[in-house]
Amino acid sequence: PSDTIWAITRTRDGRVWAGTQGGLAVGGASGWSVVPETKGLPVNALLADAAGGLWAAVNPPGSNRAGAWHLSKDGRSSWVGFPGEKGADSVQSFSQGEDGTLWVASANGSLWRIPPGGAPVAVAIPGLDLRAAFFAVLARKGAVFVSTDRGLALLDHGAWRILCKPEGLKSANTQAMAMTSSGELWI
Repeated sequence: PSDTIWAITRTRDGRVWAGTQGGLAVGGASGWSVVPETKGLPVNALLADAAGGLWAAVNPPGSNRAGAWHLSKDGRSSWVGFPGEKGADSVQSFSQGEDGTLWVASANGSLWRIPPGGAPVAVAIPGLDLRAAFFAVLARKGAVFVSTDRGLALLDHGAWRILCKPEGLKSANTQAMAMTSSGELWI
């Protein structure tokens, strides 16, 4: 659908998916094909979930609210809207914790969690500037990390902390992160 690719992932069934400026594409033996429900819509994040499904960050047609398209392992698709007051928002990142909870971060500073089999629930991060832009969410080893332009938010043992320069970060602007298999966080 587009040469501008924002995200790539592989689902457990071996299919390769690409989130592009012009929709979600799936690769196969005969090349790439566009998922019709997403044609013409930018898809900027993907997650292959633990249940064998796929999440794509794409706002539902005709909406400027943050949303996602979900394809279950059995091939059923659905649109998922996220509650909140912020208009003109879009999902930036997905992550799934070991307990199956899906975490979703938006560009305009919204965060949601979706418990297994549940509906999206808005999550507030105490102490974080409400104007913060979110870039990525990472749920690993029982903790949740949210990178923002106002510091790194960490949910650990049920409590949020905001990490910035006083805690040793070079900058409060933490746009990207990854965790190694041994649990080291790279920012």
